[in-house]
Amino acid sequence: MEEPKKDESSNLIDTTIKKVDVTDEEKKNSSNQDKLILGMNNDEEYEEEEDEDINNILNDDDDDGKERKKGKDEEEEEEEELKEEENENENANLNYDRHFDRELIVGKDYEFKTIQSAINEAKPNNIIKISPGIYRENITIKNKTKIDICSLDNNDQAIILSENSPCMMIYCLEQTDTVQIYNIKFIHRGIRDDIRNKELLETEFFSWHMAHLDNKESYFIYQFANEIEKLEVNYVLDIKIVENIFDENHGNFCAISILKGTVSINNCNISLACLTTETKSILPAIYVENSTAIIENTLIKGNKDYLTIGIYSHDAQLKINECKIFRHRCGGIVSVVNEKNSITVQKCRLVLNQGCGLLIMSVVGKSTLKEKAKGAKDTLELNIEKNSIEFNEGSGMILKKCFNAKIIGNLFVSNLLDGAELTDCDGFVMMNNFEKNKRNGLVLEAIEESNEAKIFKNKFDENYKNGIDILGDNNKCFINQNDQISGNYLNGIYVHNKATPEIKFNKIFQNYHHGILVENNSSALIEQNKIYENLRTNISFGGQLTNNTRILENEIYNSRNEGIYIVDAEGGEIGNNKIYNNNEGMILIRCKDVFIYCNEIYKNMRTAILLSDQSTATLLKNEIYENCFIGLLVRDSSQGRFKDNLIRQNVIQFYLSKDCLNQKKYIIKLNDVQGRHEVADYCSIF
Repeated sequence: MEEPKKDESSNLIDTTIKKVDVTDEEKKNSSNQDKLILGMNNDEEYEEEEDEDINNILNDDDDDGKERKKGKDEEEEEEEELKEEENENENANLNYDRHFDRELIVGKDYEFKTIQSAINEAKPNNIIKISPGIYRENITIKNKTKIDICSLDNNDQAIILSENSPCMMIYCLEQTDTVQIYNIKFIHRGIRDDIRNKELLETEFFSWHMAHLDNKESYFIYQFANEIEKLEVNYVLDIKIVENIFDENHGNFCAISILKGTVSINNCNISLACLTTETKSILPAIYVENSTAIIENTLIKGNKDYLTIGIYSHDAQLKINECKIFRHRCGGIVSVVNEKNSITVQKCRLVLNQGCGLLIMSVVGKSTLKEKAKGAKDTLELNIEKNSIEFNEGSGMILKKCFNAKIIGNLFVSNLLDGAELTDCDGFVMMNNFEKNKRNGLVLEAIEESNEAKIFKNKFDENYKNGIDILGDNNKCFINQNDQISGNYLNGIYVHNKATPEIKFNKIFQNYHHGILVENNSSALIEQNKIYENLRTNISFGGQLTNNTRILENEIYNSRNEGIYIVDAEGGEIGNNKIYNNNEGMILIRCKDVFIYCNEIYKNMRTAILLSDQSTATLLKNEIYENCFIGLLVRDSSQGRFKDNLIRQNVIQFYLSKDCLNQKKYIIKLNDVQGRHEVADYCSIF
């Protein structure tokens, strides 16, 4: 059989891939710089205070690693690396080719003693420079445009410290109003419950934790204080819940709140690690609503003991580039989007978060988005590229109802649940690595709408369940040209619950159960793949109402058990495959009307084809040769229509049980049988 050839759709995607540069050379080469040195002011307003918790943050003494289980060397190395990066501060050379009409300097020896006083005075094209020190202020930027805010000394950041209210709240009149913030460190210490409105607290209270139910599958559980019953949602957040997490006042409780305008945050350090108050509130480091936020080169550190989120956005344009977001209990990035939004996350590290690393949900159905996209300029854009999403205690990434997503060149490694979950989505998933996740590498699920995602040129390796899990009615995803689906502890690809994917041009090998398993009322087109050395079977399909799977032009070899194993299936085609060097070539049990044609089945250790338990099949133009035991075994009142098959050079050409004796003359008459054949009352050898 010739090497598999790509179809036209594959060529189109190859063209798309070429347009995307995903090279290691583009990784940022950050320069080492000095640690933060506090330059405290001497007047009363900036008098130094002995605060143990703040000192812990500034000296990087915080150690969330104690929470994690011992013996996880990879996670410990990851945490140490993050500590080093945090200490370095990675101050980039910021070049803004803009002329400033005025500099407003804040500090003891300067005109402005507080940051807020300088902001109140600032005009368009002004820059505010803050001398080193700790500023205990709640800063409001309202109706300002074209102003910059930065540290006076790039190597010695100013620190804005707050509790109860945001360190900085930005509200502009127009979406186009711009504010740029860089080289600032923000520390938020929490929200005291005794100052909170009780009614507001009851509606906002929200806890997120993992639970193992009777079936030992993991679920997210969302529990509100004013509800007795738990709301259980499989795998993904319910959109209504997410929308209600934050009311119109919730933007008051975060480090940076962006409520309108265009805001750039560059080379900042935002910490929620030093939370000193008993808060039940959700604390996003950055909250973005109805705005445009550009966040680059920024470290966002949370605290797993509190309900922190790195970045939360709602109805916003979001670009996040080269950021590090870690140790958040409720997720690294959470975003609720509509058809007018664009979300780009590039070259970021989302690690060690207790919840999901990245969660994006559309409030508009995918089918609606498609209809709008035909005639509308505004369409949802999602670009998730070249990120490292690792060691999160939920799934690495969850997308729900996202149209035309591009997930390219990411690492999804060692997450406690799935590497990534796509529910009711389409778009491209290309050139990613899904490795060592504690459940599945990638989950493709259809619940309310179709899932038509295209999965290309990825690596799925050593995931604790399946490399790819495909489920749900109307799931028509495309699994194409993935060079390595291997070493997964269950199946390379698992298809179930009414899914109907296309699986083409892949290499699927050395998985601990099946290379491909299709069951539970599902079917698949399995074409032009190399499927080999899987421990149980290379391909298995069947079960109640599992029909019409087509296995075409594959190379199937070197399984310790069956090349193809079919049970309780109706219909299906197996054609033009090479099936060799397996323990058994092909076994059919309780199957009806399976069409087997033009296959080469050779050099298997035992039987080339077995029909058992009243199976019925048509065998046409197959070559069955050089198998080490039986070419064709028919037993248990199974019925076959055999024509134009070449059966030769096997130890036994065919073997019939007594209840199948009537088929002997048809086998001999209608096929080329060259050598010994036998009939027995009972095939005791099996």
